[in-house]
Amino acid sequence: MDEQLLRVTVAEEGATPAELDNLTTSLWRVLDQTAVNNVTRAPAEAPAGSKGPAVELGALLVNLLPQVLDSVVAAVAGWLLGYVGRSVTRSGRNVTLSIGDDSIVLTRLSAKEQHKLVDAWVKRHSDGVG
Repeated sequence: MDEQLLRVTVAEEGATPAELDNLTTSLWRVLDQTAVNNVTRAPAEAPAGSKGPAVELGALLVNLLPQVLDSVVAAVAGWLLGYVGRSVTRSGRNVTLSIGDDSIVLTRLSAKEQHKLVDAWVKRHSDGVG
C-alpha cells in the first residue's frame, strides 16, 4: 500500500503559543517512537523578512503506511489521555487527525461512542479507501 500523510493538530482552549508549542513537541516525541516513516512540523508561510522556514503552531505531518495507522492513533490517544489526566485547570484539549479531507477530533477517548467512531475512521484509512 502507498504511504499516507496524516495531519495531526493539537489544540487547547486558552493555551499560549509557548504552551501549544510544548504540547506539539511532546506529541512529536511520542509519534517519533512509533512505526511511522517521518514526523515533521507542518510548514507555514514565513513572515516577510524572516530568517528560515516557518512552522504552523500545533500542527504535525506524519508519513505512514496504512497498516500502522491504528497504532499511531492509539499512541495519540494515550498521549491525550495522559495530558488530560494531568490537567486540572483546562479541559479543552483535543487532537484532530486528518487524512485528505477526512478528519476526526479526539477529545474524551474513554467514551464508548468515540471509540466506535475512531475505529471506523482508522478502518477507512487502513483499508486504503480514504
